[in-house]
Amino acid sequence: MRARELWEHAGRPVGRDLDFWLEAEREMRGQSEEPSAQKRKSSSAGPCAPASTG
Repeated sequence: MRARELWEHAGRPVGRDLDFWLEAEREMRGQSEEPSAQKRKSSSAGPCAPASTG
């Protein structure tokens, strides 16, 4: 369903069905390549804590 939504939103281009299918898969897995989504992830993460040894 999401792949179709993406396709329709893009103006129903011919021959790009796989692109929209893969994008929908990435979204479902939480790996959207949308730049704004990447910014939200990195800005909310904060600094990494050092790994404890011992």
